[in-house]
Amino acid sequence: MVAIIAVSVFLACATSISAVAVRPLGVAHSHWGRLEAFPASPGRQPSAEAAPEEEESAEEADALATEGSEAQGAYGQAYNDADGWNMALLEEQLNEPALLGKAAMVDAISCSVSFSDGYGASPVVEVQGEGANQSTATAVFIDESARAWLHGFKSKISIPSSFRFETDGTDGDYADIHPPPGSGSHKYTVVLFKGTLHPGPLLSSLRGTPWRNRRRAVGSLGAIVADLRQQNPGKPVEELCRCSVHVSYEDIAQ
Repeated sequence: MVAIIAVSVFLACATSISAVAVRPLGVAHSHWGRLEAFPASPGRQPSAEAAPEEEESAEEADALATEGSEAQGAYGQAYNDADGWNMALLEEQLNEPALLGKAAMVDAISCSVSFSDGYGASPVVEVQGEGANQSTATAVFIDESARAWLHGFKSKISIPSSFRFETDGTDGDYADIHPPPGSGSHKYTVVLFKGTLHPGPLLSSLRGTPWRNRRRAVGSLGAIVADLRQQNPGKPVEELCRCSVHVSYEDIAQ
């Protein structure tokens, strides 16, 4: 009987001890709280005291991770911006001589246009050029206010020189300007291209036609450039300069 009681007491004590987690010596209470987050035996739940500290620790870790990600993104963007700026600066420095050379060539050539002899005659165009390494040019005369209505074409223009658009020969064409009444001031523009260019099918078909021919409204300067490129393969169709004069119906009627 005594032996049975002793065995029962031993089993009860063993069961109680297995359910108790023992705090190691020398471990602070705060650290012990984190140790208690793990059950002392299978199936044991964390204590209520450990849950807030565990949640706080997870929030701190998330905050640090977020801060690090944002910092990395900011520094990465800064490096990308710096790299992009350096590349742009390098490209600008490399291209600067070519840009300056091209600008010097274009700026060395200029023109002016006027109806100094009245609107019944073709306009007078003055072309000036100093050290441009360009001896000839090709010119077109369009009404920018009326779908690039073509009023003139001329090639083999010397630089510098003074010329008119003429209908004689195959190198020129001219149609009088006629801005409609009430349409305000029209912008008539002379565009000079580099070198001697031959007119393509579009410009050739308009040569000698009356000013009222609606086909003279070519739509844009781009259509003229495309026509010149078609007829002059291998030659650059490069604009040198342009000049304009404004004329209204009332100006002509005076």
